[in-house]
Amino acid sequence: MEWLIEEMLSEVEEVKEELRPNNQAFLEDELGDILWGWLMLVQKLKSKGYVSSHEAILQRTLQKYAQRINALKGDENDAKRWAEVKAKQKTALAAERKHSNQ
Repeated sequence: MEWLIEEMLSEVEEVKEELRPNNQAFLEDELGDILWGWLMLVQKLKSKGYVSSHEAILQRTLQKYAQRINALKGDENDAKRWAEVKAKQKTALAAERKHSNQ
């Protein structure tokens, strides 16, 4: 599994190299490699019982950023709001982990 993570990091570097105008095909190809690596990593984690599914990860991510974005009002306090929501989410994650370990 470690090799897969290293490979994904390598692909991120390749995305950085391809990030320039008029290079859509190569950039999309490298982004696809990251997506493929993510899919394979989640599958391996799923087979070991570390995560439940790709869908669960996506759902958690959508909820996470919806909460953060919905708190924003477009003013100078947005950074503070973002940090507050993020802190609440970390507390909720810790409580979820504690509950699942009991």
